[in-house]
Amino acid sequence: VTGVQTCALPILIERLDGTIDIGRLMGDVRAGRTPKGALRRAVADAGALVGSLHGAGFLHADLQPANLLVARAGARGATALDLDRSRFTSQGPLPADLAAANIARLWRHVRRREQRYGAVLTSGDRALFLASYGAARGDIDGLAARIDRGADRAGLAHRLGWWLESRVGRGEDARAR
Repeated sequence: VTGVQTCALPILIERLDGTIDIGRLMGDVRAGRTPKGALRRAVADAGALVGSLHGAGFLHADLQPANLLVARAGARGATALDLDRSRFTSQGPLPADLAAANIARLWRHVRRREQRYGAVLTSGDRALFLASYGAARGDIDGLAARIDRGADRAGLAHRLGWWLESRVGRGEDARAR
């Protein structure tokens, strides 16, 4: 681990060999470079990680596929990246409304990639994510609907932002293809 001092705030940089972000993994599955089973394992590991973060009262400010690293080659585990602006909101679990909104943020990014490049995740994959997150079997459909509503509500503002970004900001994310 290397520490870099910027604006009096330490930034830690570490290379995590043997990992891939979920956004790139989705692109690799879509392109046929990686089997679908690897994505299913990653979805389960990401669900468990997000569930652990939310269980600790942690709100990830930029929860999206590119900020979730998973192990390659059959290993298990996930790591969250880009934690600036993220915070602990409580001493116990994250309140349910914040947790659902945070997962809705992730879902918006997944939807965007799938609309642009083609779907690779199924409703079963989403149920696997939520089960690994810690949702009880009988609660998965209700939680999924709540997350969808949250993603839909904020979707218009995000689509506008993404459109502006495509015109004046970053170009297309080649990793997602």
